[in-house]
Amino acid sequence: MNLNDTARTTRRFFLIAAGSSILAACSSGEEVLPERLERIKPSETPVSPLVPGTVPIDFRTISGEGFKVSIPAAWKDSMKPAGEETPPAYLFDAQDRPADSPVRVGVVIDADPKADVIEQSHVLEVSKTAAGVEDVTRSLITWPGTTRAVLIDWSEAAGGSSGAEYRTRQLMAQVSSKRIINVVATAPATEFETLPMNEILATFVVVP
Repeated sequence: MNLNDTARTTRRFFLIAAGSSILAACSSGEEVLPERLERIKPSETPVSPLVPGTVPIDFRTISGEGFKVSIPAAWKDSMKPAGEETPPAYLFDAQDRPADSPVRVGVVIDADPKADVIEQSHVLEVSKTAAGVEDVTRSLITWPGTTRAVLIDWSEAAGGSSGAEYRTRQLMAQVSSKRIINVVATAPATEFETLPMNEILATFVVVP
């Protein structure tokens, strides 16, 4: 699974999602959603839990625009500038991987959301299902510093010669009506749970 393709696809669908105004809300307590969001609110339980965690001793912390995330010390970090259809992305890659079996975490910042994170995640879920993905799950979770957050999880064949099954976990964090931060972890499906993908996701922190 190519993170750049994911960012491009999700951004394109974001632009065609309903552009109605975003209702500010507090993630603690019961929230009354507008009807358009209540109809498509995520209701599934995550495949595996994801909650904020402590930073492992062998990780290093990367600070970006409005966030911090920690990665294994040996991983490479880089920055992909904004493109015509894609926002800027912070990329973190495991080293010493086969060329046809990369492992990556990326952070993509949507600084001009056209829709609420519930709507965006719904459009992403629909697009993946339409493409033949059968195991998409979408869950509403609590994350510090967000008005609300959605965790979406799926597996699909990677591009390229290997055709290996890749799993993607995407944390979509609505920080405000003007900012959504996407943290995307992708790795071979058979290795995802043994690699530090969930540990990295758990270190994500929203910085005011």
